Amino acid sequence: GESVLSERNISQKSLQNLSQYNKEHRRLTREALETALLALLESKELASISISELVKRAGVSRNAYYRNYKSKEAIFESILEGSVKRIFAGLKPFNLKTQTYQAWLYLFSEAKKEGQLLAILFRQNSEKLLIAIVAKRLRAYQKLTGKQLSQYIISFWSNAIISVLEKWVAEDMSVSEEELAGIGLPLLP
Repeated sequence: GESVLSERNISQKSLQNLSQYNKEHRRLTREALETALLALLESKELASISISELVKRAGVSRNAYYRNYKSKEAIFESILEGSVKRIFAGLKPFNLKTQTYQAWLYLFSEAKKEGQLLAILFRQNSEKLLIAIVAKRLRAYQKLTGKQLSQYIISFWSNAIISVLEKWVAEDMSVSEEELAGIGLPLLP
């Protein structure tokens, strides 16, 4: 006779529940790996962190790690992309010509919240990665605003923004966000 499984109908609701469960499980696994990596980066170089050490700290299996990421670098990049994307999304309401001070204040305030991540990034000498991510966001931002910026302008601004942040982090963010926003730096052409 036929197997019992072939006669069993799985309801659409059950499939939706399973799909939702899998999405949530994947999100929690990725979050655990990201948190564990940041904790390990507090005291170690990325290159010296083993996958075994990372998955043990995250409380996930090696299989879970490989299902979600190709490498430790991919985890770090994902963390940075998420932060930069969130910060850039918050810039949308600002008119960068008439609200330059407010836009810079917002950027510096958000960067301060990410101070630990920025300190890790600069300690790891990963500025180029952050510059590339910021450049990608600037290209997305230009599409949103309909402005066409040359690749050289995007390169200039992404490097400039990261350079200012690097100096600020190196000085332990001792200058206030308001003071930095008030120095009159332009924000994009």
